[in-house]
Amino acid sequence: MQQIITRISHKIINTEIKFKMMKKALKNILACAAIAICTFSSVRGQEIQLKGHVKGLGNSKVTFYYITGTSQKSDIVTSVDGKFMWKAAIVSPQKITVMFPKRSIQLFAESGHMTVNGTMDSLDNLSISGSKLQTQFSAYSKAMNEAVAKDTTGSSLVIPNTRNENFARNKIFRAKKRVFDDQFIQKNSENILSVFLLQDRAILGSYEEVMSGYEKLGSSVKATAEGISLTERLEILKRRRVGEQVYNFTLNDLDGKPVNINAFKGQYVLIDFWASWCGPCRAENPNLVKAYNKYKANKFNVIGVTIDEDLDKWKQAVKEDGTPWTQLTDLKDRSKAVATYYGILGVPSSLLIDPDGKIIAMDVRGESLQKKLAEMFQASPNKS
Repeated sequence: MQQIITRISHKIINTEIKFKMMKKALKNILACAAIAICTFSSVRGQEIQLKGHVKGLGNSKVTFYYITGTSQKSDIVTSVDGKFMWKAAIVSPQKITVMFPKRSIQLFAESGHMTVNGTMDSLDNLSISGSKLQTQFSAYSKAMNEAVAKDTTGSSLVIPNTRNENFARNKIFRAKKRVFDDQFIQKNSENILSVFLLQDRAILGSYEEVMSGYEKLGSSVKATAEGISLTERLEILKRRRVGEQVYNFTLNDLDGKPVNINAFKGQYVLIDFWASWCGPCRAENPNLVKAYNKYKANKFNVIGVTIDEDLDKWKQAVKEDGTPWTQLTDLKDRSKAVATYYGILGVPSSLLIDPDGKIIAMDVRGESLQKKLAEMFQASPNKS
């Protein structure tokens, strides 16, 4: 049960974020977990010594992703008959990612001696000791899962399409968890665990969803490095609130020609963030094509913005999926990419803007997109 929440969170996030993107974005995510500057000149009392014994692991490489100071670090250790040892300088608790041969887990690490024991076929149920914050997290996880199980909201949900059903159920789960977490944060406003919970929410959550918990935090935890990073993340999320003016961006299309967002003024535009390697993105494309064809006569358009780094794979995916709308990318300068400006850490993601360039919805897809468009164009939708 200690890692059950990690398993559920991974199921939600892994449907929308491929590991190679998470690895690239890991610096941003883990930076929120850094509490204080930590250097290798740290005294021994600031070192973590984590001993692991995972049956079935054999002689394999295990990678640890963590933060030291403001820099991302990754250490690789090799297990012998499933046993391994990891040492690193960590001043204060932080959430780290441990990558095993086929999948990863997350746990709270802190200086001192820690142990991790279990089996490869049950990584979600590893026994973890030596971290007070991990112990608190385990107790929270147990209480949260019990509360969510008692809440029958959406239990009768039946949607024929498996992908849409999973998406809907994940959305319901996240809503239930958000209610429980806000109550937990209210009661534990000065507990750093509350900040970590909001950091997780801030990966895929909206400004309003994160703010509902943030406003309950105490001043002392807001002043920590994690609290400051969370505040900075909120400032980025604020950019995609409903009512905000869309970022005035220019990106290159498939032919390398620059396209400015203002060229689409006077139209309703769905800005679709996607990638050729993203399964859920590719699965959503037929739904977007259907919506585009149905409402294009009503001045509805789509702009694809890829986070791909391989130009050829991107072009091939556009061809295979038959998406007729404008496709844009910025392979040369990721620091100026629209996805970076809006803090997009997972795809698919989207922004729906009105003819004046104001955001009117975010992350609408599947049935929710069709419903939103029907509400907007119910007077005279194009049936083509």
